Amino acid sequence: PYTVAITGDGKVDYRGKTVLILGGGDGGILNYLKDKGPKMITMIDIDEMVIEA
Repeated sequence: PYTVAITGDGKVDYRGKTVLILGGGDGGILNYLKDKGPKMITMIDIDEMVIEA
């Protein structure tokens, strides 16, 4: 529910697009968007430990 809401509630077509995720945390949004067909996804988080976990 949160991930779907924050990514546009199914109203955004990510196919072939470049996506930037700021503050991606645990990667939930990244994993959700991988299945939506974007050309590239970049995730940035201020805490390197969060990304590596």
